[in-house]
Amino acid sequence: MAVFEKTYQAARELDTSIKAAREAFKVAQKEILDTYKDPISTKKLAEAREILHQTEQRETLRALEAVKSDFASVDEKIMEVVSKAAPADFPATLAAIQARGDMTTFEANAFFKKYGDNYLAISTLLEVLHANKKYDSVHITTADMIDEKVKKLEATVLNWVHGRAGAPNDSYNSRLMTHESSSPILLTAAEVQNFLDGNFIRP
Repeated sequence: MAVFEKTYQAARELDTSIKAAREAFKVAQKEILDTYKDPISTKKLAEAREILHQTEQRETLRALEAVKSDFASVDEKIMEVVSKAAPADFPATLAAIQARGDMTTFEANAFFKKYGDNYLAISTLLEVLHANKKYDSVHITTADMIDEKVKKLEATVLNWVHGRAGAPNDSYNSRLMTHESSSPILLTAAEVQNFLDGNFIRP
């Protein structure tokens, strides 16, 4: 399953469920007002509103559980990538590079290609090169950068989930969160997936 796919699905399902519950309440409200008079109509309207409220609460809790579980899973995947051991030959290669002190652009690119998909190796290699004022234009997407994006998205999604029941059906945030291409969930997911795929060096 793609990164944050569960979160995106949960957001769409929550939005759809609340819209459906509100539509059901409107139908029930009209039927009650057309059929009953006070005090029976007032009692039945209160019951219909309570059903709507309970549905919104239930769907909100379901979405919160799905989102929190999904983010925890993504955090684990990121930690696995960051903590993956460097290739066995890397320590010797790094020592040789440090002893040599300089290399051609072609040689550097060869090492970037060889170790570019291992976070520990490429981050360590660039740290050494940058310390020697070499290849300052070459940078990677760091784990801290990705973690910051993930935490920001998580806060945004959870805030939206908590507030969805109190928002209009056509609110900007709801339309944005569930959009098929510009949802922040999908946009951040693409960046995180790129990191998980080992594409650390930034273009």
